[in-house]
Amino acid sequence: MNEVVFIMLSGLLLAVPVAVKYLLAFQTRALVLALKSREREVQHLVAQLQAIEQETRVMGRAVRNVALQRQHAHARRSTLSERLDYVRRLGAQSEAETAAVPANR
Repeated sequence: MNEVVFIMLSGLLLAVPVAVKYLLAFQTRALVLALKSREREVQHLVAQLQAIEQETRVMGRAVRNVALQRQHAHARRSTLSERLDYVRRLGAQSEAETAAVPANR
């Protein structure tokens, strides 16, 4: 009986490290799979961030272009307003000179 206990105890002592080894191997495999999944998720988030940054740059350029076009439109409007005022003054001045000259007929 002593030999049977010795053999069983030896088998148990040999089985524990093997069981721990396989347990660690399966846990490591699960952790590696989780890590790869998280890496894919991070890559996806990085791509989304880059797309948002690109969109932000595009929108910034668009806003600057609109502001510049607004300035140009204001300058054109001012120039046309000044020209219109000048033409109106010339027309009023011309009418005044025409009215001041007596008709010689």
